[in-house]
Amino acid sequence: MSLQSAIIGVFPFGESRNQDEQVEVGEFTYIPPSRLVEILEPAASMVGSSRISPDEAFDSVAASLEDPISREVCFTLARDIRDGVALADAMGRFPRTFSPEVTAMIAVGAEGGAMAEALNEVAAHLTEDTELWESVAKAARYPMFVLVAFFATLLATITAVIPKEEATFSDLMEKAPDLMPVGTRVLLWMSQEYRAHWIIVSAAFAVLTIGLIRYIKSYEGKQMLNKMLLTIPVTKRVTLSVIRARFLRHAGRLMRSKKPSSEAFLLAARSVPIEELAERYQEIGPRIQEGFSVTEVLRDSELFPGRVITYAGAGERSGFMADMLEKAARHETRQADKALAKLLAALPNYMLLFVSIFVVALVYAQYAGIFAVNRYYQTLAMHP
Repeated sequence: MSLQSAIIGVFPFGESRNQDEQVEVGEFTYIPPSRLVEILEPAASMVGSSRISPDEAFDSVAASLEDPISREVCFTLARDIRDGVALADAMGRFPRTFSPEVTAMIAVGAEGGAMAEALNEVAAHLTEDTELWESVAKAARYPMFVLVAFFATLLATITAVIPKEEATFSDLMEKAPDLMPVGTRVLLWMSQEYRAHWIIVSAAFAVLTIGLIRYIKSYEGKQMLNKMLLTIPVTKRVTLSVIRARFLRHAGRLMRSKKPSSEAFLLAARSVPIEELAERYQEIGPRIQEGFSVTEVLRDSELFPGRVITYAGAGERSGFMADMLEKAARHETRQADKALAKLLAALPNYMLLFVSIFVVALVYAQYAGIFAVNRYYQTLAMHP
């Protein structure tokens, strides 16, 4: 019995599912990255080692899934592929599950005839992202506890402490409001407004929090977040290294599949997640097509460090450009890992500094008002 026959026997192809278990999936369907990896890795193994078509692979994976949403998405992908839709386009119908970056990686793999490698790379990319957020969450655990404690203290201050001191501050606010420190006036205003409209304020805070989370998960939100990461020095290095590594890896893979260098670089630019940067990366392919050397174009683009330029030059001289680009990608990945390790080590300190500043401001606002009242009454006692 062949391997393909064995797999077919274990995971029967086709949409043999219980109609009662069907669920509606579409634009707003979301599958967590960890669960998505469980879909893509076996699909990649089937496509790569068994020469099974992608639609059969997704049908096969779907038959083994317990989650009805994941199963229905797999069946939908398989059906779309059989209808002649490219896998990247089929995934694009689920934007909350498959980001534009993921669909671009799949499209590049399809162009280069390396669909299995592309699926594996997407799975690895999602795993790295999940591990990254887990590392960030672990590093931020204690600072976040301090941050929550700070907000709890702020809430207790404006709802319990300030109301008791309001009578002390009211005389000064009526007779000489200019003597009251700005911080104390702000704290009094927050206390009065929250106590008067606490239901509206709490509901608005919850709505804004949920809206922000949804926005960050959207394409526009991810664009905004990526741009923000490029403006912060401590995250800019990590972000740029990750983008460069992915771009170089795709370009090398496409060249290995006999794509011309100009076309390989143009297709690889699809994997760049930030629109402004993607436009600059897209200029590389046409310039190479005009007759400029890869080394010259990469240097003139000002997107790559000297080490990458050196690898590209070695690739042109030796005739092994694909190998050199993949080595350059590994180098950029190592640089990103080092920068990320430094960032995660420093993250607790940054967050604690942020919280400390607000705690000091809160304490100052409270006691500055008390000192101002004391000075006011001392002045009245000395000059009745």
